Amino acid sequence: MRQRRRRRLIALLIVTAAILLGFPVLAVADYLAARIDPLVLPVFVFAAWGSCIAAMAWLMRGAKMD
Repeated sequence: MRQRRRRRLIALLIVTAAILLGFPVLAVADYLAARIDPLVLPVFVFAAWGSCIAAMAWLMRGAKMD
């Protein structure tokens, strides 16, 4: 029970960190897209989404193990 709760807390922290780190990545992408090339923006957007999806996949994997 304790380990299950701990695993959920860690998963929640990882998902939250992935979402919060996505915002600065998008801000940097917006700046770079304005300075360099508009095609840079989708690369950073997909990188941010990828980190979110990876964190959610890890969360779901942990939920199935219980």
